[in-house]
Amino acid sequence: MEEPKRKLTLDRPVPYQIRVPGHLDDGWSDWVEGMTIAAGSEMDGSPVTTLTCTVDQAALHGLLRRLYSLGLPLISVHYVECSPGGKQEPRPMDRQALINSIAYCGLVCGRCHLRAECDFCRNTANLCDRSDVCYQRNCCTQRRLQGCWECPDFPCGEDMHAPPHDLRIRAFVSFIKAEGAATLIDCLLANEARGIHYGHGRDYDGKNSEGEVIRLLKAGLSGSPSNRLPAEEMG
Repeated sequence: MEEPKRKLTLDRPVPYQIRVPGHLDDGWSDWVEGMTIAAGSEMDGSPVTTLTCTVDQAALHGLLRRLYSLGLPLISVHYVECSPGGKQEPRPMDRQALINSIAYCGLVCGRCHLRAECDFCRNTANLCDRSDVCYQRNCCTQRRLQGCWECPDFPCGEDMHAPPHDLRIRAFVSFIKAEGAATLIDCLLANEARGIHYGHGRDYDGKNSEGEVIRLLKAGLSGSPSNRLPAEEMG
């Protein structure tokens, strides 16, 4: 039988993620023992910093008051729920958070199987073991592009967009280029409600063409019938 999750109390330290605008240096980690700092950016390119710490409610309020006294507005404060084994549960993500989670190459990090522990592609604390060598990430940051959909050379055929990779990634970039990132997420969410899921080996994978992927995406907003697979845990 599954063990119930521990109750949240005022005096029990639990993990929190606090997001503030701008980039803070590592010296801020001295505020709270064990706090980590990850610099990143929103979808519009604005800088953002994620502070992750394990504190009780009193210490959390003290940290928030300190940020307020320095004139730093809060983007979000998120309690990172853990399972009984200590593993972080996937964070709840609203529409805008999903839009901001789209990687430079077109992957939707907010639906990745590592999303509970990772700060996603655009942040320094991402868990991708290829972030330092990823052609798309390096190219976009060097050219100050928000994603490959802004690049005149797309599709470049390099790395994540090389033919051996699943064409879903290229199809998503083509869709964003034509319809916008917000519409992509709207389609994904509408399809999820219908049992059509994003993830490795899931419903958008294994298609024969980019057009087939895009038609499946648009089915979410049009309400047209589509093949459905069982709604298993996203991977």
